[in-house]
Amino acid sequence: MHTALGDRDRDIDFLMRSSPYGSVSHGHADQNAFVINAFGRSLAIATGYYPWYGSPHHHQWTRATRSVNSILVDGQGQVQRSSSAQGRITAFVSNDGYDYTEGEAGPAYGKKLKRFRRHVVHVKPGVFVMFDDLEATKPATFQWLLHAYEKIGVEESSRTLRVNRDPAAMEVRFLLPSALSFSQTDQYEPDVERIRHPDAKNTWHLTAGTTEPSATMQFVTVLLPYRNGNEASLPKAELARDDGALTVKLTSPDGSQDSITFGPRVSARGVKKDGSVSRRLSVEGVK
Repeated sequence: MHTALGDRDRDIDFLMRSSPYGSVSHGHADQNAFVINAFGRSLAIATGYYPWYGSPHHHQWTRATRSVNSILVDGQGQVQRSSSAQGRITAFVSNDGYDYTEGEAGPAYGKKLKRFRRHVVHVKPGVFVMFDDLEATKPATFQWLLHAYEKIGVEESSRTLRVNRDPAAMEVRFLLPSALSFSQTDQYEPDVERIRHPDAKNTWHLTAGTTEPSATMQFVTVLLPYRNGNEASLPKAELARDDGALTVKLTSPDGSQDSITFGPRVSARGVKKDGSVSRRLSVEGVK
């Protein structure tokens, strides 16, 4: 998903992978993982190095789920080096107002998960609303991962993260769940084999983890890339529940609104300041 494809100094892009070929050959355990770039800078990144094929760092970090922006279950990632550790893109829709994609990565976790459905609505230009719907085979804790080049700012009281990579920056706001524990490190486990990468730089790895085991879990996040100095342009984000559906309401400083609803049908509607509907999206749910 792009805002200005081909013009890196203006473009904001969101890329997500979910592949039926599993994690064999050159594939990593990165189903439903995403990256975000803005204005020529990388904000949410995939991490790790390739000192040599199958080196401890390459095998245990770079190939592993913990190196990318996906989800762990009880601290464990997806099955590595397996053709059955599959994901799939289950929906993709694009129109003038919105992009929408949906990925299923449950099978990639072996017997740990029944479902990992990641929904992403791109509110054009450059606002990404993400809904992760998870069901485990037994009660578990879940860890939502974010990686960046610079240390990530954490405001625990508002469950807000801040990534800076001048001239770009990004806020990540957690609307669900209400209880999260945040931690981050700039260490790799195991470290890079420096004989091949003597100048390898450490990156930052943040974990937003649930605090109590549960068989089901839902994460709702709003990812807001922006150009440094334009923080005042970011919308306010609110979450509402109604008959099993989740609605994220975004209110821009000029008073216009977008409402994104995740339920049996995924829908989005943009309303201008004068109350007129400016754009719509409607997608049937995928079983």
